[in-house]
Amino acid sequence: MDNPASLQLLSGTAEWDDDHKRTWRWLEKIVPHSESVTFAHKLLEGDVSTAINGYANAHSYDFIVLGTHGRSGLSRALMGSVAESVVRSANSCVVTVKPTK
Repeated sequence: MDNPASLQLLSGTAEWDDDHKRTWRWLEKIVPHSESVTFAHKLLEGDVSTAINGYANAHSYDFIVLGTHGRSGLSRALMGSVAESVVRSANSCVVTVKPTK
């Protein structure tokens, strides 16, 4: 498992760094219920679906899990879907998780 303390901030501005740090603190609270699951927390920059698939491919990940906004129909068509883009172009298995209401 990657060490969450190894976060490297890529931007030099204090505001951007604060946003990254706040996101990182939130992200590192998310952990699998089972200690046998290997996982990694990563903050990536760039086009979201390209960054996710590029990172997963570069590190030969077997599995990607993505949350979705649960949009459908016209709202999804207008807003786009990162999850759909990742699923369509991934070289590994992708599971999407729709939020509960």
